[in-house]
Amino acid sequence: MLLNNPFPDFKLQDINNNWYVKSRFLGKPTVICFIKHPYFQPTRKEIKKLNALNKNEKYQVVAFLADTNANKSSFSNMEFPILKDSSNWLNSNIVGHHFAQYLLIDENGIITYFFPEFPNSKTTFTPIRNQTKEIFELLAN
Repeated sequence: MLLNNPFPDFKLQDINNNWYVKSRFLGKPTVICFIKHPYFQPTRKEIKKLNALNKNEKYQVVAFLADTNANKSSFSNMEFPILKDSSNWLNSNIVGHHFAQYLLIDENGIITYFFPEFPNSKTTFTPIRNQTKEIFELLAN
């Protein structure tokens, strides 16, 4: 079980060929998005909300892209790092990344929440932790 454990270490390039490691995402709570294929990426509305969250100084967002043949232009509207060619890393470290799904790591890199779905105003579940509630509300509204 990954919940309440450290997010696994990684060293991956983004679609702009910049290198990223887990430590780059420490210090702020981070929403992590898993994308299997460009056709299964977040909706435009979700991307807009993720972009806004990433611009918020308290939080950050990163996506792990499993498709090794994805075209950079497919992600031009995302304003956060999209780590490419992460399929092998995902298969070794994260089980169940079959569709766009989200999790939250805290400022220390601990996995604190799995989003069962992207939050919206009709979502019936509510996170317990205050920090998670705040992120949840920013994404839902």
